[in-house]
Amino acid sequence: MEIGCTMLCGLDDNALKGVLAHELAHIKKRHTIKISLLSIILLIPMIVCVFLARSWSEITIFLTFALMVIVWIFLYSSISWHNEYEADAVASEYVGKQTISHALTQAAGLINRHGDTLTHPSFKKRISHLPSDKE
Repeated sequence: MEIGCTMLCGLDDNALKGVLAHELAHIKKRHTIKISLLSIILLIPMIVCVFLARSWSEITIFLTFALMVIVWIFLYSSISWHNEYEADAVASEYVGKQTISHALTQAAGLINRHGDTLTHPSFKKRISHLPSDKE
């Protein structure tokens, strides 16, 4: 949930309105709190394993922690993507689907990211997931 200089300086007013609505939707839906709680919850089994691991073989320790990291990455990514889609949908309720679609299209031209990342689906996927405007 960060708007850098590239976004502030490169977007037209309508696109900036869409980006700000998206970021405010993250706040409204408490996405940062949810991701933080997920991280804390997933740390608990890792801490428990540290105490149990004293009697484990090195390979068991490695495999257990590797599995936990893989699970954390999968859950973090899934929730992050859900949060992005949800923030886009909530923002489109406030400023309209066309404004959010315009903002995502302009942002895609400013940010050198053409595919999916751990935390964000591609701009193309996000646009395709926007709900229909209410009539």
